[in-house]
Amino acid sequence: MSGSFQAHPPDCEELIDATVTHFDKLLDNSVEPLSFVLFIQELPETTQKIIPKLESNKFKRMHLTIPALEHEYRHGFQYVCNPSEVVVNAPNNMLVYFLQNDAGFLKWGPTPERVEDLVESFKLGQDKEVRYPFCFSKHSN
Repeated sequence: MSGSFQAHPPDCEELIDATVTHFDKLLDNSVEPLSFVLFIQELPETTQKIIPKLESNKFKRMHLTIPALEHEYRHGFQYVCNPSEVVVNAPNNMLVYFLQNDAGFLKWGPTPERVEDLVESFKLGQDKEVRYPFCFSKHSN
């Protein structure tokens, strides 16, 4: 298996743990370049046990925190919400972990430029000009 992927599992400790365990197995078994960038909200009830596992993960190449209220995300119900509510100001820190095998690190490693581009993409106001004609009011028929 080869490729560079991103994942943002649901905010559930068991699902995040299962995701990391699955990534570890894939990274262990691939000699091809393989990379996962994992995004998780920093919530005490879901990250208290998973953070130590990620910090000690043998495939962790880097980790960064994107502060709460300094980044945005798209609402998961963007197809039915009011267009003005599609972009949501994040109330929690976003933890970003780069899990890569050696070949994946050589090909897609978190260079300063890549990390800067990633952080920049999360900054407030990036999607203000985007319009979603497929968003429907909660009260539309």
